[in-house]
Amino acid sequence: MTAFPFDTNPNEPIKLGLIVLSSDETIEDEFRAMLPKSCSLFQTRIHSAPEVTPDTLMEMKAGLAASAAMIPPSFNVDAVGYACTSGATMIGPKNVATEVQKVHPNAQVCTPITAVMRALNELGARKIGMVTPYIPDVSQEMRNLLIENGFEISALVSFEVSTEAIVARITADAIKRAVRAASVDGADAVFVSCTNLRTVDVIDDLEDELGIAIVTSNQALAWDMLTSVGISTAQSAVPGRLSKT
Repeated sequence: MTAFPFDTNPNEPIKLGLIVLSSDETIEDEFRAMLPKSCSLFQTRIHSAPEVTPDTLMEMKAGLAASAAMIPPSFNVDAVGYACTSGATMIGPKNVATEVQKVHPNAQVCTPITAVMRALNELGARKIGMVTPYIPDVSQEMRNLLIENGFEISALVSFEVSTEAIVARITADAIKRAVRAASVDGADAVFVSCTNLRTVDVIDDLEDELGIAIVTSNQALAWDMLTSVGISTAQSAVPGRLSKT
């Protein structure tokens, strides 16, 4: 046996961590397609119930730090995303950050709901149509949070589904119809919520048709994580008007 010499690469890529719900079938494919090759993505999963209710969403808070720890702290990730819009709404974005930073104290912590609000502000959108897949109790909490942060909700359209396996199979045509229904009363933008809803491929078509911005959970989270670590979305495949901010 001969000990063979080797070199190591001194240039570290930007490292992103993503905490994915165990019931989510969508975000990983959509997320990777949006990221530039200059980023490394490390994914972990957090146990989540197959039914989305306020109680099951709150249960995830206890598992956040342990799930974050499955991405080793030695990786020195630059940003960590908790990929649940409704979960971050119920738990509270600050509480999510506190739990994740127990493991990754130097990482930016992003959630879809904070990313969406930042994106809407960046786009100058104040009057918002909403589309969600959730039962009314969950949708209403999200609506209230947006109003508390200065947004006006012009319409709220929901599929009123609690089962994640169904949400992941809602068709693009159904999503488009819902967005059209929410784009009323002079809405500046439509926010389409849920990381398990397949939305990235419909954004450009809907923006061209409706003439307003479309902001979705996965799109906004990717945009927020990239911009938080100094990467321009011009270098990425983030779709829609958001990519031009």
